Amino acid sequence: MKNILLLFPFLTCFAASGQNMARSGSVSSDGTVTNSHYETVGYFKKDGTVQDRHFNVIGHVDNGTVKDGHYSTIGYIKDDGTVQDGSHNVIGYITNGGTVQSKSHSTIGSLGNMSREAAAGFYFFFNFYE
Repeated sequence: MKNILLLFPFLTCFAASGQNMARSGSVSSDGTVTNSHYETVGYFKKDGTVQDRHFNVIGHVDNGTVKDGHYSTIGYIKDDGTVQDGSHNVIGYITNGGTVQSKSHSTIGSLGNMSREAAAGFYFFFNFYE
């Protein structure tokens, strides 16, 4: 029991740091993704293409379907704001009020200047690293 209690704070910090790294930054109204240091790390293009900082195509978002760089479906954005993985399991929500929520309805971010597609890609599907 003592070992578990000693390990718990480490695991909590590790999990929290992973979440912050995956979600730090923002997407501007033109689709440019920046990290917490305001460096450009990716792009959501108007045609639905998603690119990394080196302009490599890492995905596509089209009519509510999210695909990886090889056009394999990895998720869905439903009209009601529900975000699903490639197996149609709910992984989050984008509310009409502009809040991005986890599948347990905890707030993890907001739309700000992002489109719903960019928000879903940013928070749930594409990892833009620092």
